[in-house]
Amino acid sequence: MTGAGPFNIEADTGTVPPLKSGDFVVNMFNGKNYRVISAVYGKTVKIKASEMENSSPYELLFMKVKGTVSEIVKKYAPQELMRFKAELIHILNPEYHGYLINNSKLKIKLDYMSDIDLYLDAHAECGFLWAGGQVTVKLINNSMFNISGEFNASFYDDTRQMIACPSMILPCVIPIVVSMPVYIGVEVDAKASGWFKYGINQYTESGSTIFAMVGIPTCAGQIPIEVNRTVVTPFQGEFSGSVSVAPYVCISPQVSIAWILHAGVDIKPYLQGVLSGNVKFTPTFYTGHIAFDLNFGLKGTVWAAIGVDWLGLYQRWDLGQLFDWKKNIYHWQWDVNTAKVSSLTKPQNFTVQKNNDGSIKLAWSPVSLAAGYYIYKATNGVFVNRYFSQEIAYTDTKNVAHGVPVTYSVSAINGTVESSNSTAVTVTNPKPAVPSGFNLTSNPSGSITVAWNSVTGALQYKVIRTAPSLPDKVYYTSSLFMKDTDLTTNKLYSYKVQSINHAGEGDASGVLSESAPLSGAPGGLSVDQRTATMVKLKWNSSLGAVSYLLERTETNSGIKKYYFTSSLEYIDNSLEYEKNYLYKIKSKNYIGYSTNSIVSLYVKGASTNGPMVEIANPTPDKVFLCHPSAGSTNINITGTAKTGGILPAQYVYVKIDTGGWVQLTPDANGNWVRNITLGNNTSHSVSVYCVDSVNKTSFTSIVNFRISPVKINSCFDVPGWAHSIDTDYLGDIYLLRDFLPWGDIYYMTKYKSYGAVEWNTATSGTNNGELYEQADSSPRDIQIYSGSWEVFVLDGYTRKIKVYSPSTGSFLYSFSGMGTNITQFNYVNSFAIAESYTKVFIQGGAWNGVSTVQRVKVFNKTGTYLSYWDTGGYEFKDITFSSGTSRLYALVDNTVKVYTDTGGNMFNFGSTGTGNGQFQNPSGIFADGNYIYVADTGNKRIQVFDTEGVLKVIFGNTGSGDELLDIPGEISVSGNYIYVKDLNKIKIYQKSW
Repeated sequence: MTGAGPFNIEADTGTVPPLKSGDFVVNMFNGKNYRVISAVYGKTVKIKASEMENSSPYELLFMKVKGTVSEIVKKYAPQELMRFKAELIHILNPEYHGYLINNSKLKIKLDYMSDIDLYLDAHAECGFLWAGGQVTVKLINNSMFNISGEFNASFYDDTRQMIACPSMILPCVIPIVVSMPVYIGVEVDAKASGWFKYGINQYTESGSTIFAMVGIPTCAGQIPIEVNRTVVTPFQGEFSGSVSVAPYVCISPQVSIAWILHAGVDIKPYLQGVLSGNVKFTPTFYTGHIAFDLNFGLKGTVWAAIGVDWLGLYQRWDLGQLFDWKKNIYHWQWDVNTAKVSSLTKPQNFTVQKNNDGSIKLAWSPVSLAAGYYIYKATNGVFVNRYFSQEIAYTDTKNVAHGVPVTYSVSAINGTVESSNSTAVTVTNPKPAVPSGFNLTSNPSGSITVAWNSVTGALQYKVIRTAPSLPDKVYYTSSLFMKDTDLTTNKLYSYKVQSINHAGEGDASGVLSESAPLSGAPGGLSVDQRTATMVKLKWNSSLGAVSYLLERTETNSGIKKYYFTSSLEYIDNSLEYEKNYLYKIKSKNYIGYSTNSIVSLYVKGASTNGPMVEIANPTPDKVFLCHPSAGSTNINITGTAKTGGILPAQYVYVKIDTGGWVQLTPDANGNWVRNITLGNNTSHSVSVYCVDSVNKTSFTSIVNFRISPVKINSCFDVPGWAHSIDTDYLGDIYLLRDFLPWGDIYYMTKYKSYGAVEWNTATSGTNNGELYEQADSSPRDIQIYSGSWEVFVLDGYTRKIKVYSPSTGSFLYSFSGMGTNITQFNYVNSFAIAESYTKVFIQGGAWNGVSTVQRVKVFNKTGTYLSYWDTGGYEFKDITFSSGTSRLYALVDNTVKVYTDTGGNMFNFGSTGTGNGQFQNPSGIFADGNYIYVADTGNKRIQVFDTEGVLKVIFGNTGSGDELLDIPGEISVSGNYIYVKDLNKIKIYQKSW
């Protein structure tokens, strides 16, 4: 038999076993396999069969039907069949799973696996009239190849050229230049992103079966084995991109002082063209669209700068936007969908809803086969615009002014096919409500606070200010109050407020008027510390003062100097010998300066001819470190006492605080030492004077010092609000923000211990390495996993732990997320890492099948879920793990709750209050093995406890300058240093233990 058939075969009935439809018949000459279509038995058997491909090698022997071996042996040879067991020998198993490229711009992942096996099989058979056998040898390869990728690229450039610069120099002692340069320029912004995946599964067999038969009949041969099956996972992907080109003119009126200090406003009208597109490939069709928008806009930005531009020594800062207005003047869009659609039904259940914020929400039922929907809009019966949406809802915020009837309808589209429009619905927006509770407060700081109650749906508020002989001023804010500091004395200011939403401005409130006072003159001007060339002055605060002006007059020459400070103290390091000084102080608020202090302070300068004493140790405001468990510390107070600048003084008199004077005799070089033991955690002053041999007395030097287990080491500013910090063993600092300050684009920054930026990462978004802020779902916490050298971040928006590289800031992986299954959360609060157990504890709100409960879920460091335990309804503000005790310490309200790692509440410590061991709204907690550090935010201090909750140290609420904490937050400890996040500063303290 040759060809594919079907064939008709006739044979003796006695030579062929019973056959039925579906059995196989084999041609022993060519090895091909045939499937029985029918078999009719009579004197002869008539068989109808057709050729089958990919035949099994077990069916290709001796022109027998399937199963004849056992039947022939049973009929002709009662002895058992001899057979070698088939064996599958694994030769190779190459495999690869991982990223070929993995960075923030491009990721390409390859998954490859191949099994190469050797198959061996043999058996022999015999009968009365024949004997035979066969051997099968083949190689089997089963391979899988999948490739996937994603990319995200962007380009931005702003090129501009000055075309004019009219300017004028004002005649002043310090040159003041008023200029108005005009620039033309072009902003270009291009973005592209996408993803794809493709896969192949390949199965092949190659080999042969060798058979032989002796007897009746006698034959031998070879049957080749070739099997090749390929299954392809079709290409899928989605690609998006946009290009924006915006030519503009920039007018920049500005003022320069001494050609170094500059300030001005950039007013930039622009015309922006945006070309954008998206295409999505699926296994059966693709969809996409291309759009072009033409926008006209106007931006206004306030800026300040320092330096000389043409020397290349120039730094500019944008201080904020005055306005940012943009209007779309043309929109074009082309949609494509290769899925063939001949007609679409019109959308049903079309509803229109007025929202409180003045927007209008449209919704409808989905239409089968629709690729998108057109929303048609008309006002007063005249067509205005058409919008496109791929969703079954759309919120309109454009041109929805109150009092204007707007009519909407919607149609379904797919390519060039569009349905008829739905039933039209007309709606009219109301005016935004008038704010209630409008009030004014005149503040001692010279400002006026304007406040009002919230209006439901208001997006902004407009405050209008008027005053006699002054131009009207308008302020916009999204807050419920504003503080007006641009005031002058003897003016009565009038205010009114309006609410604004998408429907426009509402009616104004009633008008209220108020004026603002000057602050009072400071009192209590006195000498706090004194050396030969330095005097530290202090004074009492004046109600409402925002800064102080200290005036110094040198009485010998009448020369005056002025010093500005916002502190209640000032150190003058410029005293000269043989000169005397007179000090006066004024307070300043937003309106201006008060009168001089009632008391003027006279300071007599040191003399080079008479006796003079100096204190070498301590220096002013020095901190001597002591151990927290010690009750006292022994220190040496040292200095020199000379007369005429050469000879030693006869006696030195030293007094600690208000104690008695102790007489000392200086050595031949004028050096003196006072040894004393003082209590720990105490503040002191040392006063010293000397006399010479004729009883002439020096001035008295006064120096303050403290004895404390902690002292400030350094401090540096960080932009925006530093929400969470952690440190590594090198002392490098990792900072996480919960919102982006204006002009910044990164949520996470790595600093060196001295404040230099090493890298920034985590831009705004919801992709892998990005973070996002929305209402109360902002980035939560950051911690370093030193064992694997990774940065863990708890992202409140996605409810995930996101892991980054500490060396580059690049994203590595993430786990958990938002949802209701056992590994997910409705929202998250805090997390802790237990490196000794390689566990991560996440606390937040989770679904228990009935409602949301407060729960701690435990994962290993790579994200494998392990277990959970409920907190009994407690939300953890912050949580930390102590490796010294294997316990979890959690901040709950004004208490620290201590748990085992499985959730057992062992004990609690702390309560509400201002006393030692009490808390007022604590916000950060850290454990370093033997001590627990709590940021007592409301009391502006850090409290340090042992692991059993016994108080050991308090710091941050004593001292001066950077030592004092304002709003302490999260804490980290590395080596002998304590790192504290204090509003927009990182403060580093040295500890003694």
